[in-house]
Amino acid sequence: MREDQHVQVTDDDDAIKRCQQGDIEGLATLIRRYEMDALRLAYLLTGDRYLAEGTMDDLRREEDVVGYAARLRHGEIGKGMNDYDAIFSTLKCAGFDGWISIEDGVDGVDQLRRSVTYLRDNIARHWNG
Repeated sequence: MREDQHVQVTDDDDAIKRCQQGDIEGLATLIRRYEMDALRLAYLLTGDRYLAEGTMDDLRREEDVVGYAARLRHGEIGKGMNDYDAIFSTLKCAGFDGWISIEDGVDGVDQLRRSVTYLRDNIARHWNG
């Protein structure tokens, strides 16, 4: 599909099929439809946790835990379990151009600075690269 062609995607099944065929408009349609849900999820994901003990299988067994599992710890952004390339690529693809905020610095201002640097570098790469 040429960039100047826009096809109306009418339902989720159609949008999903388009995504599976590599049509970015399918993804953009789903993101527009579920924008608030996606933003809530992004908010939850931005607390970059890391696995302090045990294995991913141990963590999966705790999926029904309310809040964060005890084996997860707050970490420096970019060093935990979040795939920020995927998060930023999805936001960029959906046309997101708003604020990105973080809550960090649990282990001091140096950690906060590293997290900010990581995010600024990646924002620049995804939006200006």
